Amino acid sequence: MTGSDPFRNSSELAAWAAEVLLSRGIDEVAGWRMLEYWVNVELYRAAQEGKAGPWRHLGNYEQPYVTDHPRPGAKTPTKWIDLVLAEPILTAPERVVWMELKDLGRNVDTVRKNAKGLGLDLAALWRLRPVETQQTWLDPPKHAIDRGRLGEWNTLAPGLQQARHLISQIVIVPTSESALISPDELETIWLSSFAVRAKVDHANVIAEIGRAATQKFAVHALVRDLPR
Repeated sequence: MTGSDPFRNSSELAAWAAEVLLSRGIDEVAGWRMLEYWVNVELYRAAQEGKAGPWRHLGNYEQPYVTDHPRPGAKTPTKWIDLVLAEPILTAPERVVWMELKDLGRNVDTVRKNAKGLGLDLAALWRLRPVETQQTWLDPPKHAIDRGRLGEWNTLAPGLQQARHLISQIVIVPTSESALISPDELETIWLSSFAVRAKVDHANVIAEIGRAATQKFAVHALVRDLPR
């Protein structure tokens, strides 16, 4: 795992995420209902320990980004990303990947609602605006300001504009709940919701969602270049 680049394609990303989470004991904490936060920490840890090749986290917390497609009803164009990794130099990255994470849930209503939400999150990532995001970091509006992080944003923002940007999602689904939704149905709802929100033909723009598994979880992952 150390030294590899999991962001080469969706299949490799799914396999990497499953390996990291299995090594950190996800099957032993399968009953914990706040696993999304645990997954966030463990994938962050893996990157910081060099287990995601050259990638490291860009900053020390969730980061704001600007999108043309925030969640329906949102009052601002700003969303906050779960993880944002960059390589090889944080202040002058060649690539930046914006990553959303999701634990799909434990009952049929939650699973289907969250599957649709995956599409809304993907639509937001699809219309992420690096230039406007850079400006938000340099001069945060009231709804995104965090005065304790202005130094971090001023240091990291200049590198955003010239980087190649990727977008990514990682989703975990307890296999004990697999009867609630099949992998094919999950991905159909996910991409259909995305297509409606982003107003695109998803069959033409999303080539692949990768799949992997631990004993107790299915892992779905997607990574691709941010469309220009």
